[in-house]
Amino acid sequence: MVNLVGGFVNRDNLSVSGDIALQYINSINIDIAIISPSGFSLEEGFSSGNFNESKLKHAVTEKARKVVILLLSDKIGKTLPFTFCDLTSVSTIITDKPLPAEFTVKTEKLGIQVLVTE
Repeated sequence: MVNLVGGFVNRDNLSVSGDIALQYINSINIDIAIISPSGFSLEEGFSSGNFNESKLKHAVTEKARKVVILLLSDKIGKTLPFTFCDLTSVSTIITDKPLPAEFTVKTEKLGIQVLVTE
């Protein structure tokens, strides 16, 4: 079953956020969460430029049994103001290009599956 979350819709990226969305997320059990960050660095983790979206993504990563990150290569090395999780919360990363060496070492050490779709 697929559940749609209510709340405020960001017209730029069609994401939702706000108290209604957060309450809904906190009331359900999530098997697999698929999340796309706006930035990722080893130091700061996965980040977003929007506080409310970051808060919701954090709640989702806390509730999900498995977290899959859709990571475009142009987001690697970028840090935005609001971190929602780090690598220890992630099961799988799907990306469009191979990760840089220092990222690969870290993901292998943590047992994170990395899938490259070229």
